[in-house]
Amino acid sequence: MQDRSVPCRQVGSPLKSKDLPDARAPFKTGNISRGALGASEDGAIRQVVAKPEEAGLRSVSDGALCRDHRHVDFLSQFEGLILLRRGGPQFLGV
Repeated sequence: MQDRSVPCRQVGSPLKSKDLPDARAPFKTGNISRGALGASEDGAIRQVVAKPEEAGLRSVSDGALCRDHRHVDFLSQFEGLILLRRGGPQFLGV
């Protein structure tokens, strides 16, 4: 039987580049365009995806690098739902 195991040194989403929070802050205040933010996200994704591709993996995920928070991005898509920012824990880079 052929061994189909893949050596894995990382499980889960890749760490986000510092460029992403730096680009998202001015986007949220309207100081850069969606296109400029997209360019920053695309560059960060290319960097993250290059490493596993160099290791020979044929299928690679961006690890949701284009999201702030999985659940917030999901909920914000509902029509009529208003998300409020309230106090609470603040996480580094968010």
